[in-house]
Amino acid sequence: MATVLSTSSTPRANRSERKYSVKSLINKLDRAMAFATVEKRVEATRAAVAEAATHADFLPQEFLQTNKETYARRPLHVDPAGRYSVLVMVWDKGQGTPLHDHGGLWVVECLYRGRMQVTNYDYLGEEDGVHRFNPTTLEQAVAGDTDYRIPPVEHHVVRNDLDSPSVTIHVFGGILDKCDVFEPVEGGYRKVAKTMAYTS
Repeated sequence: MATVLSTSSTPRANRSERKYSVKSLINKLDRAMAFATVEKRVEATRAAVAEAATHADFLPQEFLQTNKETYARRPLHVDPAGRYSVLVMVWDKGQGTPLHDHGGLWVVECLYRGRMQVTNYDYLGEEDGVHRFNPTTLEQAVAGDTDYRIPPVEHHVVRNDLDSPSVTIHVFGGILDKCDVFEPVEGGYRKVAKTMAYTS
């Protein structure tokens, strides 16, 4: 796979009913940030989020509500030092993203509930303001699946292809307040800056 750098899955049958707190995840993420390299921070983060996702009662109910206009994007924790942020995203039927990057940040993603369709792209370059991409893989992520992306290997499109909501957990290596989306034009894509907002 060209853009998904690492994947793992926790089968539904192994999901724990034991109590697990958001604080437990934050403690593990704080320790992950102490690693010297991005790769080690990312791998420790992936392991921490994958463990949290095995607990069926992990996320508070208020984070699991859909938003009819677009997918819901809610901050679960923002590190006071700005080293990382944890977001919960809820995707109603058919909701998804355009082709996009992650604002120069690494990201670990975990599917907590439901199913998501993920289309990965290789970036081929830019000429006269037109950016070119090559779609590489189409994947069906299920609950417990994780992946991570480190720029510049990061571009994808995600979409909930179920009739019911899906929930994902994202840990970014900083505060994602803007990113670039890519709109189709003749010969490729046009890059458009997007300011990110939280869902109330």
